[in-house]
Amino acid sequence: MFGVDPQVRAGNSRVWELAATDLPSAFDLFTGRRLFLGSGDIGSTEGDVFLTGPPGSTDLRLRSIASLLRAEASHVVGLQDLGAIDFDSLGEAPEDGYVDAEDSSGVRVEQGHVYVLSVVRPSVGAPNYAKLVVDAVGSSGAGPDRQFVDFRYAVQLQPGNRGLDEEG
Repeated sequence: MFGVDPQVRAGNSRVWELAATDLPSAFDLFTGRRLFLGSGDIGSTEGDVFLTGPPGSTDLRLRSIASLLRAEASHVVGLQDLGAIDFDSLGEAPEDGYVDAEDSSGVRVEQGHVYVLSVVRPSVGAPNYAKLVVDAVGSSGAGPDRQFVDFRYAVQLQPGNRGLDEEG
């Protein structure tokens, strides 16, 4: 949007795969908060993405929380893997090409890859956009169901503004 300074919030975090039930496996971009799925920790308006994988597998996937909800979600998240590009050079989110929010396969997590997200809240209409880069994929050493992802993110707080550069 021309003439509008982006309102971008950035940070970093770690989430664990869903099988590690005692550790946070979901993330809310707008609050920068890690969440525990299945604990009652997530309200109907919280959480954007979570980390999962087949039992005993190292194939981790990033999925929209909406792909888990049986009731109508308060918001849906489209995901797109842009590959191993420079995180800081991505100044604007693409308009299209996102994996459907209800797709239960999500996108494969790869260290060094940059992902863009389109977060649509029906009450707002226009999507918010975010980007994240996977800095590390690791394991607690207690088996493949204890994997985690360290990432950095930037989220555009203005609906409809695809700008993701903190400096505007």
